[in-house]
Amino acid sequence: MNKETGSHLLAFNMRDLPSGVEKFLKDTFPQQQVEASYELTDGLSNKNYLVVIEQEKFVLKLYQSTFPKQSLLLQTRLSQGSDNVQKVVAWDQTTQSAIFNYVEALQQDLDKDAIVHLTHILAHIHQLAVNNTSTVLNLKQALNSLHQLFKLKFTREFDFAMGSFSRFPEDIGFCHNDLVKENCIASDTGVVVIDFEYASRGDIYFDLAALVTSFELKEDQIMNMLQAYYIQKKHIMPSYASRKLTAFRVVYLLLCIAWYEERGEAEKAASHIEHLKAIEII
Repeated sequence: MNKETGSHLLAFNMRDLPSGVEKFLKDTFPQQQVEASYELTDGLSNKNYLVVIEQEKFVLKLYQSTFPKQSLLLQTRLSQGSDNVQKVVAWDQTTQSAIFNYVEALQQDLDKDAIVHLTHILAHIHQLAVNNTSTVLNLKQALNSLHQLFKLKFTREFDFAMGSFSRFPEDIGFCHNDLVKENCIASDTGVVVIDFEYASRGDIYFDLAALVTSFELKEDQIMNMLQAYYIQKKHIMPSYASRKLTAFRVVYLLLCIAWYEERGEAEKAASHIEHLKAIEII
């Protein structure tokens, strides 16, 4: 298993790539030979390949829907001078493909210290200066767009989540928006965050909710995480922080459950439903 993406490796001949993608790869690494290549088979959204070029590993990603040029530009900015954000090597909008440095995982899960480190990295990401005219992830609209039968299935949770947008002020920052465990890797340089495809301006509590869910943090760990986050930002933690995080965990879980169900990922959807049931909704 490839620990960077949580995918299994399948031997792959690069000549089977679309001709434009193969040319993009050759143009990026002129006069260098591809020594080995593998398809990463478990990705749900895009096609991913592990490519070894003169003993150095890279990830080649072929985007299957919208090409995230803005996210790639911002990821490039974040990774400059930082070992905690995956490096973008090159991208080609015509072929909807991008190349990234491969991040070697030292262990499967993050320990307590690594989660604190991830919290600090997240605080740094959220403070990235982004043009105020850029798109903001509209979570209220995303929830409203869910299928009516889904809303009926989770009526109490849906009403609670929708009410959170009027109960709490917005806390807007540059957000990753896909902080699943597989996108946070414990490497020899510390935690590295990868895959910024869905990154945009948005409410930072969506990322914090993802972190809590992905790493199954307990109540005391959640409070420690929040305190570490605001200390790192040099901000006073708002009095509503814990309550808002609970509400946004419900928002996050509802959107995840719907996303997994649409793709036939029943096991992952069921796991998130269990997380949802465990939250005390007042």
